[in-house]
Amino acid sequence: MIRWKSLVSGAAAFLVAHVAEVAAWSWLFGENAVTPWFMNSARAGAFTILLLGVVAGLTAARDLGESLVRGLNIGLGATAALVVVLLATGPGTLFPIAIAIGLAVVVTASVIGALAGTFVRGATQAERPDVPPG
Repeated sequence: MIRWKSLVSGAAAFLVAHVAEVAAWSWLFGENAVTPWFMNSARAGAFTILLLGVVAGLTAARDLGESLVRGLNIGLGATAALVVVLLATGPGTLFPIAIAIGLAVVVTASVIGALAGTFVRGATQAERPDVPPG
């Protein structure tokens, strides 16, 4: 099922990460010799993964299935933004590989973040028995 808010959240999170990486590329993430891109630096990749995971965790539901759907939607939204940014900056010759690896990275990060958010919500719910589940 499509969750439009999650798709937009994923795209926005990826774009925010990319803009931050471009702005701070030379002094924080990498060298001037490579194009600013989240897969061109381990720190930039970690930053993007962390941001997507946090966004997915914050939007997670108490229901595991719903959280998986939201996490997948966030990852797919981030992938759409990834493709747009890649095409806008010049895809290069290995763009299908970059898209496939990028898709795997952002969807995995989003799903793990959503699962973590579900477990955190479940743990906090268990500590507060006065709040009904749901």
